[in-house]
Amino acid sequence: MKIKILRYFKFFFIFCSALSTIYIYTYPLILGCFPFKRLFSVAPFRLLTFADPQIEGDAKILNKGLRGYIDLWGNDIYLSHIQWAMSTLLFPRPTHLVILGDLMSSQWISDEEHRKRVYRLNKIFMRRQPYLGVFNVSGNHDIGYSGEMTRKRVNRWERAFGRVNDAYYFETMIRGKPRRLRIVILNTLSIDEPVYDKSIRQETLVFLDKMGKEQIPTILLTHLPLYKHKGLCKDPPYVKYYEKDKTIKEQNHLSENSSNLVLTRLFNHIYNGAIITGHDHEGCDCIHMLDDQGMWIVKRFNNEKEGIREITVRSMMGQYGGYSGVFSAKINEASDS
Repeated sequence: MKIKILRYFKFFFIFCSALSTIYIYTYPLILGCFPFKRLFSVAPFRLLTFADPQIEGDAKILNKGLRGYIDLWGNDIYLSHIQWAMSTLLFPRPTHLVILGDLMSSQWISDEEHRKRVYRLNKIFMRRQPYLGVFNVSGNHDIGYSGEMTRKRVNRWERAFGRVNDAYYFETMIRGKPRRLRIVILNTLSIDEPVYDKSIRQETLVFLDKMGKEQIPTILLTHLPLYKHKGLCKDPPYVKYYEKDKTIKEQNHLSENSSNLVLTRLFNHIYNGAIITGHDHEGCDCIHMLDDQGMWIVKRFNNEKEGIREITVRSMMGQYGGYSGVFSAKINEASDS
C-alpha cells in the first residue's frame, strides 16, 4: 500500500513539475504579453526593458560561503531565463534592449570584481541576443550618486558598457521617406548639486544642451526618475547628504528644477517623446504636461491626457517577480527627421 502511495505521489510530482516547466518557458504566450489588437500593426521600434538586476558577487560568497555561491549561480540563471523568454517568445520580437541602471549591487567594488560581474552580465543579457541595439544605463550602484561619482568609476563603466551620456538614432521608412527616432541615454545622477566632481556634471549639461538643438521624436533612457510629488509613486521625494562635504548621498528623484531643465531642453515644450527610467523598484507610470502658464506639472498617466509619458520600470529582481516590459514606438509620418 505504501509503495502505491509513493508511486502515485511520484507521478503527481512529475506531472506538476512538467506543467511548471512548460509554464516557465511559455508564460509570455500564456499571459498574452503582446497586444493582440495591434498584432497586424507592428511598431518598427520595440524596446525590451529591464531595470535594476543588481547582481551580487564576492561579498555574498565571503559572508555565506557555498550557499552564497549557489545563490549567485541560481540568480544568474534566473535573470538569463527572463531575458531569453522575453526576447524569444514574444510576437513580434523586441528589436532593442535596455537595462535601466543598477546592473551591479554596489559601486564600491574593486576593479577585479567589477570585471567578473561584467563577464557575468554579458553572459546573462548578450548571449544569443537577437537585438539591433543594446543600451546600458548607469545607475547609482554602478557609478554612485553625485556625491560619490568619481572619474574613475565613470571611466570604468564606460569601458565596459558605453558612455554615460549618449544618443542613438533608429531609422525607418514611411511611405518611401526616411524617418528617425532618437534614443537618448542621460546620466541624471550627475545633475543635482552639490556634486563630488563638477566636470562630470558639466559634461552632462553640455550634452543636454547639444540634444536640445535638434527637434526629433525622442525616447529618454535614464536611471533616476524625474520629480514626482508625494503619493504619485512608491518612492516619495527624498535627498540625503554626506555630513562632511554636503554632497548628495542618496536621492529618489531628480529635484523639481532639474526635472524641468531636462524636460525643457530635451523636448522644448513639445509633446514628442517618452521617458523610461528605473530606480524605484516598485515601478510607476506618470505623464508630464504643461499647465496654462507653460510650467511643467506631473500626474498619473491617463490615456486621455496628452504629454510626455514617463514609465518607471519595476525591478527584475526575484522579490519583484522578475518584471520586464516592452515599449513600442511608431514614428508619425509628419515628424521631423
